[in-house]
Amino acid sequence: MKKITAILLCIALILLAGCGGGKESTEEETKPAESQDTASTEAPESESAPETTEAVDPDPDGPTNGTFFHYSFGLNDEGYMDGITALDYVDLSNLKDLLVFEKADIEPDEDTIKTQIGTFTALYKEQVTDRAVEDGDEVNIDYTGRIDGVAFDGGSTNGNGTLVTIGVTSYIDDFLEQLIGHKPGETFDVEVTFPDEYPNNPDLAGKDAVFECTINFINVAPELTDELIQAHQEDVDSYFPGEEIKTADDLEKYFYNWDYEYNLQDAIETVFREKVDVSEVPEKVMEIEKSMQKIMFYSYYGMTVEDMEKAYGYAEDDLLQSLDIETSARTEMIYQAIAEQQDIHVTEDDFKEATGQDNNAEFIESYGKGYIAQYVMKSRVADYLKEIAVVNE
Repeated sequence: MKKITAILLCIALILLAGCGGGKESTEEETKPAESQDTASTEAPESESAPETTEAVDPDPDGPTNGTFFHYSFGLNDEGYMDGITALDYVDLSNLKDLLVFEKADIEPDEDTIKTQIGTFTALYKEQVTDRAVEDGDEVNIDYTGRIDGVAFDGGSTNGNGTLVTIGVTSYIDDFLEQLIGHKPGETFDVEVTFPDEYPNNPDLAGKDAVFECTINFINVAPELTDELIQAHQEDVDSYFPGEEIKTADDLEKYFYNWDYEYNLQDAIETVFREKVDVSEVPEKVMEIEKSMQKIMFYSYYGMTVEDMEKAYGYAEDDLLQSLDIETSARTEMIYQAIAEQQDIHVTEDDFKEATGQDNNAEFIESYGKGYIAQYVMKSRVADYLKEIAVVNE
């Protein structure tokens, strides 16, 4: 069973890889950004969210971890949904027959591993000043924008520098593409035309502008080598507690094995969703899942469902429906049904193994016993499922 901290880091690496390295850190008031589609269905960014002032969970007495949530809502100290016997609703009679997969569908491809390694090495980017900017580079620049020779408000980095990535960061026209071929230390003009509709600053709409631009440096991720691992061994040991990662090959194998297990678990949960019969999802289970989805929503967007509704007019029911809570609740019931069938019970030693701590008082104070125990219980169920699953070569 992998420790919580290692699991969280790997999930973060996967999410970053899937997002192309994440959002760039830029000065919003100064960047010549593209006009935004105000009819977009994407959630707004978290910085515009109002401050959360009230709990969003039915039980205000549970641990909150500073985010107004009771992580263990509806769970007993062993991680089971309190008062729910999942086997009363879940048919596991043909589970083993359903867990048959092809290795080609489970095995991670080289590009996935390469992307995850790239996300890791990006933690140790180095500033390069001796080559020209290329497409895809992360570059630190300064600029001052002028229209008819006159600088305009919000069109300068004021010498603070800002990071952009060619082909990723969204700037107007072909602003960033005009950086290609120039070297750090160069100062040159970038010519652009603002969109005819530019809600960020309507006074600039449709106008031609010239940005005097200076390239400060290029951020370049190093190659994954044994030397890189050894130079940051303390970090590596912290990121992957309990793992023996001393070389580049060790890290590649770790990512391969982790992705393989992740893909297998995902395939198993697809079987849960599509083929395992659940006769009914009790209302109490739905409430527990709704509570957890609200926590995950807050973690992702930085605002509560209630605040999203107040600030932007989205209906809470529509937001929660988009999260497909019933499917998630069915999956949780199947996990618990298997735990009941296999008589899985969480011990103090299980807690210590999962957190990597001898004293779990801090974890329990923040999350409650139920949340941690459910994580442990589901991990043990996942281990059991991987044992009985058949993966054909």
